[in-house]
Amino acid sequence: DDVADGCEDGRIASPSLSRAPPPRWAAPNIALSLHEIDGAREKEAAWAKVKEHHYMDDKFANMAVCYNARLDDTCDAAVGSAGELVGFVAALPQPGVKEEGRSHDASRVCFREHRLVVLPRFQGLGIGPCVSECLASHMLRAHRRRYICRTAHPALGRWREKSALWE
Repeated sequence: DDVADGCEDGRIASPSLSRAPPPRWAAPNIALSLHEIDGAREKEAAWAKVKEHHYMDDKFANMAVCYNARLDDTCDAAVGSAGELVGFVAALPQPGVKEEGRSHDASRVCFREHRLVVLPRFQGLGIGPCVSECLASHMLRAHRRRYICRTAHPALGRWREKSALWE
């Protein structure tokens, strides 16, 4: 299934550049869509394609909800082909904070980002934070679940510190 209600019609627009590009250079049009991966074998196969590019280790919890990020058909041809794999994101359900007057089971469960990988060819374009924010938005809107994450990756940490979307 595509993530359709988490972001503008399931697509992630290219991030805006913080400074003007050099003369004669224009940022390519990059549009992505997230596709949910069902089944333990399918999740393991998807993780196998990207795990060598994860900055920490290749461990993976297959009980996570997983999504492939793929190029959308509206991308510039120079970026790549429609449907080309760009990255992977996975989130684990976590017990939520017990809400007053409700049982632990009835209290809100949240999701914690487990793995976020952008393939090397697409790194440095702001795709990782956009994928993370899109999935967080989807979890909030479609599932009414909070989305939390921690990272040791310096660039991703700086992005989240500056973003108004992360508390």
